[in-house]
Amino acid sequence: MQKVVALVEEEGQAIEGIPTLIADLKQRGFRLALASSSAYPIINAVTKKLGIQHSFELMLSAEEVPNGKPAPDVYLEVCQRLKVPVQQGFALEDSLTGVKAAVAAKLTTIAMPFENNSAFSIADYVVESVSEVITVVDRHTEVCVS
Repeated sequence: MQKVVALVEEEGQAIEGIPTLIADLKQRGFRLALASSSAYPIINAVTKKLGIQHSFELMLSAEEVPNGKPAPDVYLEVCQRLKVPVQQGFALEDSLTGVKAAVAAKLTTIAMPFENNSAFSIADYVVESVSEVITVVDRHTEVCVS
């Protein structure tokens, strides 16, 4: 795990537009959480490297729930801790495993995949850019983000 943390610290880069999306959502008063399959040292390294470590009301590792992604546990726990009904939350995912978890949690699921893969069509929305994410987000009042 130390090698992964070191690699993140040296070479980590945000997906284009994500820091802007996070800042926009925060400015508009959305509540943000990070529901991750990664361990806390990796979560902390990534969020620090990207300068977004203070952007989230809650950061939760799947280490704290019985089952990791693709099980819905980490998303359900985030929504429970924030007291956000899943019907009012959404998940932004770039991995198929994460999309499966968010769909299983019954969150509005936005997939922004790195590759064109029809398996992502299980998400409520499949987008190619942050601007498309904002259009979807504007329809919601509460937020759960990964």
